[in-house]
Amino acid sequence: MKARNAFERFFGRDEVGLSVYDPKAGGCRDALHVDRVNENQRAEASLSFYLSLVEMVEMENGIASFSEPVMV
Repeated sequence: MKARNAFERFFGRDEVGLSVYDPKAGGCRDALHVDRVNENQRAEASLSFYLSLVEMVEMENGIASFSEPVMV
């Protein structure tokens, strides 16, 4: 699933292997450099992460609702 693969990049699950999401701070770093993450954690990056998280949850809940049997 392309959306899941794109979302996983926040956690460093890609060819670079560096996480931009910071679970201790609850924020997201602004960018990746070739050899490290940018340590800035501005609102735009964190909002991008949280909006993506909401979309992933909504998408996965929608998919799950189609796979559950309907009780009549």
